[in-house]
Amino acid sequence: MTNLSHISDLEDLYESMRSNLDFADLRKGKNPLIPGEGRPHTRVMIVGEAPGADEVMQGRPFVGASGQVLRQLMRIAELTTGDNQMRPNCWLTNAVKYRPPRNRTPLWYEINKFRPYMLREWHIVGRPKLVITVGAVALSAFAGRQLSIGPHVGKPITLANGVVVWPMFHPAFGLRGSDHVKDIIESHWQALAEWINDHYTR
Repeated sequence: MTNLSHISDLEDLYESMRSNLDFADLRKGKNPLIPGEGRPHTRVMIVGEAPGADEVMQGRPFVGASGQVLRQLMRIAELTTGDNQMRPNCWLTNAVKYRPPRNRTPLWYEINKFRPYMLREWHIVGRPKLVITVGAVALSAFAGRQLSIGPHVGKPITLANGVVVWPMFHPAFGLRGSDHVKDIIESHWQALAEWINDHYTR
């Protein structure tokens, strides 16, 4: 695995991704890197899949339709305010920081190449003890192996280092789903809210 332990600054980390030749195919057509967003020294890290067209246009993660749904879901766990602004204890980022061609799902080799950067990003922003992975790509990226989200969604996974990972469905799943699916997704975020209240002092 790529050793990035010498990098202690977010901008240096992102610049190292911009200059990495392994990502040259994803950078074609002046496709920009979309950095994470929030405050360093955070307590909660939310990891999504990859940027889409709206994210590329605005240069920020989760600002399109799925992003608006995500921020509404985050409000259930009091991670966003009433106007859908993130609270200062959150960091929002993507496992893959370039938009894949034709908005396809990132390939496993791409996820794996970005993984050391995501883990270093986690370290730089304060090694938050709660990581919410949004979708199967984000879960697989953080776990370091390909996982189906079904058996794990909506339930905490405690890693050996004490970090708690909460796998969630991608908000696009809710956008396409029935009212029943949306109710299930909201119930997962309600369970997370209860866990936060039981385990975290805000």
